[in-house]
Formats: sequence, structure tokens, C-alpha cells
Amino acid sequence: MTKKKSTTATFMLELPVVVDEGAARRLRAHLEAARQLYNALLSQGLHRLHQMRADPAWQAARELPRSQKQARKHAFAALRKQYRFSEYGLPPPPPRCASGGWPSI
Repeated sequence: MTKKKSTTATFMLELPVVVDEGAARRLRAHLEAARQLYNALLSQGLHRLHQMRADPAWQAARELPRSQKQARKHAFAALRKQYRFSEYGLPPPPPRCASGGWPSI
């Protein structure tokens, strides 16, 4: 399946963020916390994907003929449910701090 290229012109403007030293430090801390959370969730998702694909039921589902669409669909859906491999199946983000926001440095 090929994607059609957009014929609409797209422009991007990058502007530097001008902040004082304290705000820059807080911004770096927030971005680092977000990066670590993202990487932890990505790692958890990839771990579940590898476990799911190592399951013999995965190979059995793959061997079902593509003409049996409903059977394949149900087999893969059962595996995704068993391994909690869905958009909302990953762990929830950590609760907010007592201060009501991101941790401060």
C-alpha cells in the first residue's frame, strides 16, 4: 500500500526558546523525565511483543490461511489480550507528585 504525497505546501519555522537559567534547568528536567518514561514504556511494549511472537500460538495464528479472516482475527486478538498488547495495555503513567506537578530540581 503506497501513501499519496500531499500536494499542499508545508512550511516549518523553528524559533529558539529564550528562558532564564532556572527555567532552562526545569525544562531540561521535564524533558529528561518524559524521555525516560517514553523509553520505559517502549521497552515494556517491545518486551511483550517479543514474548507474544515467541508463543507457539502466534505461529499457529500466522499459519492460518489469509482466506480465513475471522479465525486469524480472533487468534491474533486472543494473543493481544493474553499479553496485554494494546494501546491501553501498558502500565499507566506514574501518579503526580504531592505538589501537583512534575518533580522539581
